[in-house]
Amino acid sequence: MMLTILQKTVLFHGGCVPIRICLILMYYFYNSFEISSITFLIGVLFLYKAINGNSIGAFGSKVYWPRLFHSLTYVTSGVLMCIKNTQKYAFIPLLIDLVIGICVFWYNYKITIPEEEKRNENINILLQDF
Repeated sequence: MMLTILQKTVLFHGGCVPIRICLILMYYFYNSFEISSITFLIGVLFLYKAINGNSIGAFGSKVYWPRLFHSLTYVTSGVLMCIKNTQKYAFIPLLIDLVIGICVFWYNYKITIPEEEKRNENINILLQDF
């Protein structure tokens, strides 16, 4: 099933971004081997997909930015969390990944802030699609 750009936008900003923010906050407030293990594993899975050329993203369309970068930020955070003196900096690669991810998403889908009339029209279209 192919999603519309509006549906992808809602899923990305309503699902992906809040999950990444929660992960960043967990890294910032808790020093945990379990959290670093999960993040490291996610990074390794992204690396595996990047090496094997899997170009299908979470929303069922072609991946529009390099998974290798995504992988490296997650692996780096996982490694930093495991090293005693660098734990307080482990959230920074994830924060960079989030900011760049949002910018690339907006650029790729040419997201702009619409006028109020267009916003209302988009909301009606979105409600019809779901």
